[in-house]
Amino acid sequence: MIERRWLFPFVLCAAGCVEPVVKDRPTPGSVEPLAVAAVPAWIKIGIPVDLRPPEEFARGHLAGAVNLQAGYKQLELRARRFFGASARLCLMAEDPAEAQRLATKVAGSFAEMRFLNARVSDLEASGIKWRRQRTIAPSETAALLASGDALLIDARTAEEYASGHIAGAVLIYPDDAPRQAAFLRPERTVVVICEAGWRSSLVVSWLDRVGFADARNLIGGMVAWRKADKPIERGDEQRSFK
Repeated sequence: MIERRWLFPFVLCAAGCVEPVVKDRPTPGSVEPLAVAAVPAWIKIGIPVDLRPPEEFARGHLAGAVNLQAGYKQLELRARRFFGASARLCLMAEDPAEAQRLATKVAGSFAEMRFLNARVSDLEASGIKWRRQRTIAPSETAALLASGDALLIDARTAEEYASGHIAGAVLIYPDDAPRQAAFLRPERTVVVICEAGWRSSLVVSWLDRVGFADARNLIGGMVAWRKADKPIERGDEQRSFK
C-alpha cells in the first residue's frame, strides 16, 4: 500500500485560503480554556468575544475584541451570522464561569471555541494591549451631523427605524454589518445608534476591529436621544451611503 505524504502541513480552509495545520487545535464542538498568558498569541488567529454590557466594554477592553453581550437572547444565532461557522472564538467575561457556560452551549456551531479562564479585567492588569471604545452623547451627535462630516448608522430593525429615527440615518441590521462595512470609507467618522446601545456597541466594536479610524457608539441609543428631546423622523424611507 502506498503511503501518501504531504510536503507541507497545510490545509484549505472554508474561505478558500491556505492555513497551517495546528496540532493542538481543539476538536470541533469541544471547549478549551485560554490562559491570560496565551492570549497575545491566540488573538493572531482568533476573534475575542467580550460578553460584558456595553458600558463596561466602552470603559476598556482587549484590542480587537467584539462586544457580543451575554444578554442577547439569541447569542448563538447572532454569532453565527456575524462571524460564520468557520470562526475561531474565545468568549470572555468578568465571570469566567459564565464564559465557560456560554462557550459550551454554542461550541458545536464554530470551528474552534475557547473561553478565558480569568476575568476580563485581568487582561488589562497583565499589560496586554487595551483600548477604550469611542462614544458620543446625543448633543455632540447633533452638532457633528450638522457639520456633514459623519455617517450615521441605525443598527435596528426596519420596524424600529420606521417608528422613529434620526434624520439622515442609514439603516444597517447588525448581522449585516460585516458585509456592509466593505461599502464604507474606513477613514470617515461613523456614528452608530440602536435602541439602547447594545447592538451599536457590537457594530462599533466590529468596525474598530477591521480598521475604521473613528467609529463611535451613541451612548444610550434612541432612548437617550428621545430623552434629550432631539428631533426624529418617521417613515420607512431609507438613506443610502454617501
